[in-house]
Amino acid sequence: MDRGTEEKEVGTAPSIIQKIVVLSGLDAEAVTHGATLRQDLSLDSLDAIELAMDLEATFRIAIDDTEIESAETVQDVITLVERKLQ
Repeated sequence: MDRGTEEKEVGTAPSIIQKIVVLSGLDAEAVTHGATLRQDLSLDSLDAIELAMDLEATFRIAIDDTEIESAETVQDVITLVERKLQ
């Protein structure tokens, strides 16, 4: 059994991906773990700040603007949130 795949299907990742789908306006299939926020999903810095605020409210964490702006991929955002939750 591939635990890496199993972990992606549970926990925080689906919720984060859904938030990015809503924010980007793209189909869920486009929002993969490796998708880049700026190039693939066309999110700008204001979108990143909006995402951070949404994630902060949902997961009750604090995300600095510089942290969310340094995230390049969807997986970077997932990793950031998971690190904050530990």
